[in-house]
Order: sequence, then structure tokens, then C-alpha cells
Amino acid sequence: MAFLNVLVDTSVWSLALRRKGHASHSPWVAVLADLIHDGRALIMGPVRQELLSGVRTPDQFDALREQLRAFPDVELGTGDYEEAASFSNRCRAAGLQGSSVDFLICAVATRRALAIFTTDEDFNHYARILPLTLHPKSSEKQAIGVGKDHSALPSLRTVWAVLPRTALQSVVSSSGLARQDKGVI
Repeated sequence: MAFLNVLVDTSVWSLALRRKGHASHSPWVAVLADLIHDGRALIMGPVRQELLSGVRTPDQFDALREQLRAFPDVELGTGDYEEAASFSNRCRAAGLQGSSVDFLICAVATRRALAIFTTDEDFNHYARILPLTLHPKSSEKQAIGVGKDHSALPSLRTVWAVLPRTALQSVVSSSGLARQDKGVI
């Protein structure tokens, strides 16, 4: 059984990077940690921008930028933007609104056969209209314990500390998702 690489949405990265509370010990963060460890977690430029736009100080910005640099952006092309517009039109025709970034995530994932990892319920609605694969599947959410206390789970920061940046980069490079000659994966 082949495992799909997974395009991680801003909502999951944000949850994983929070400092307060038990958010960093949630099952979503445990799944993200597994994806990172397996070299299957991917990010795209607009998600990186959203994450970096949410920090308060230059020092926090620099630290987060450095952490995220372990993950090269999925390269975007004209076809991705065209497909995102098409997806937006299809959903709007069905009475469903969404953001440009959400539809770009849908287009990139669909065009590259990637799953989408998000806590944003809008993607469940998009998946009724668009050919999306969500990670984990709805049937798997109960199995990982979504909604339960997971304070004993390792935090993403623990995983990040164990996996040095060079190891993360080599995992991503060896996955065949590094920049191709045409710049699109």
C-alpha cells in the first residue's frame, strides 16, 4: 500500500506551532509529527506566507522562517491557478463559497495526487464537490482520538528537535519532490 504525500494546511501548522495550552499535544499534531518523520508533509508558498504573517516580533518571525525552511515549497504553475479558479467556480455554482488559498490548496493537491491535511471543516464541504483526498479520512479521525485529551503525546517541537534540518531536507529531496527542471512537481 503506497502512502500519499500530504499538503498541510495553515490550520494544522498553526495548531502545531502554538506555545500555549495543550494544542501542541493534540492528535492533529501527532499526525503531523508522523508525516514529518516519514518525509510526507508538504507546504506551499501561500501557506508559508499565512504562517509567517501571523507572528508578532521580528525574532519570532526569524525563528519560524528558519524552522519552515526545512520544507521546500511545492512549486506552483499557471495550471494550478487555473484549476483553483475552476474549483472556485464549481463550488460557487453549488452554493459553496471559499477562499482563494483554499481552492489553490485543492488544485495543487488534486493535480499532484496529494492528500490535504487540515482542521478546517470547509474542506469536508469542498470534498463533496471536488475530487479531494483528505488526511486523515473521516473514518480515521475517531481512531486517532480527535477530541480527546492527548497531553501525553509528544509535541511537534519534540519531533523537530529530534529531526535536524539537514535530515528533513534530505527526506524531502529523496522523496522526489524537490524542484524539477520545469519548476513544477
